Amino acid sequence: MKVFNLAIFAVGIAIGFGAIQTEAQAASFNQIINLDAKQNSTDNPISIMLSAGTYAVDYIGMNDGGAYDGWNAWEGKVERCDRNRENCRRGWKNRYGISFDGMSNLFTSGKNYATASQAMQNAVNTSFTVASDTTVNFFINDKFYDDNIEGVSLRLSSESISQSVPEPTSMLGLLAVGTIGVSTLKRKKQAV
Repeated sequence: MKVFNLAIFAVGIAIGFGAIQTEAQAASFNQIINLDAKQNSTDNPISIMLSAGTYAVDYIGMNDGGAYDGWNAWEGKVERCDRNRENCRRGWKNRYGISFDGMSNLFTSGKNYATASQAMQNAVNTSFTVASDTTVNFFINDKFYDDNIEGVSLRLSSESISQSVPEPTSMLGLLAVGTIGVSTLKRKKQAV
């Protein structure tokens, strides 16, 4: 009985000094993904194992730490753009893909641009949620990769990552048991 009371006492002290925490902070995740338009196809994606949670995908350029501003599917050729230097028949793209758990989506502004910088400025950001630890694939989708140049740079960051957090009622229960243990220990010392 004395060992049991000491264990309860230790739990009460641990809670009192914060050794057992009632909150778990989500781990921060922030990674730059550089997709090479020639190499990182649907057959050769960049694959990252992610914990359950919600993630933001921001298209970034070289000024933000990425290796690329955009990619071109025609060896850098730009043809027949409108007066805003957009809607080119051939030009710079910002399309990239993400796949996991049987889901695959492409993200793009839907236009070709006269410069890689324009492609980056008009790129589409997104976010996604994975329900459990999952491998997520990032890729560039094209039919013929040999004439592609440059690529896409993305910043992948956690918006929230699920972690198990003890319920407040269970922590209050531990605190109550610790308090009872301390009071029992005090009563036994007074009786002796």
